[in-house]
Amino acid sequence: MSVATAVYERLSEDSTLTALLATPESVFQHFAPEEAKDPYVLFNLHSGVQTWSFRNFYRNQLWVVKGICRGGDSTPAEQINARLETLLDDAPLAIGEHLIYWRRENDINYGEIDGGTLVSHCGGLYRAYTEPEGQ
Repeated sequence: MSVATAVYERLSEDSTLTALLATPESVFQHFAPEEAKDPYVLFNLHSGVQTWSFRNFYRNQLWVVKGICRGGDSTPAEQINARLETLLDDAPLAIGEHLIYWRRENDINYGEIDGGTLVSHCGGLYRAYTEPEGQ
């Protein structure tokens, strides 16, 4: 299982988180569909590199995971962010590789104007260190 699949499953299976979303299916990777209602969760791989150590290599990835809501009140995105941190910080993600480390490193909190409406983004950057099985 990939990191993306493990993150998606962990988030979409948590009833406390899905109760904060517009619908229980409001967890999206890469982008939310145009018809998506807010608030919702958006996550994606921000960057990744392979680090070599002698004959072994490790994947070092940075993932963005955030709550998004529209309107003048950022509270829904902030509530989602709090639940994301509880669910994901040091989470034991089951992936097809050996997970060495998965931890929140930075906060995300910003707004943007889209069509005259404030869109609030609130979440975090999560670092994943993995190595292929059998190294």
